[in-house]
Amino acid sequence: MKKYLPYRPVLYLPKTKSERVMDIIGITLFLGAILFVGVNWGNIPESIPAISILKGR
Repeated sequence: MKKYLPYRPVLYLPKTKSERVMDIIGITLFLGAILFVGVNWGNIPESIPAISILKGR
């Protein structure tokens, strides 16, 4: 019995222009979300009252 996987060819498929555009849009939105949280980090405790959440109100 063979203890290794059978040979599987590796396909190198180039991305289409629309795939590249979608990748750029996705990366931009992800980085924008991180930047948004970073910029607003100091205001988060003011907008989400943690004490009332912990007390159950």
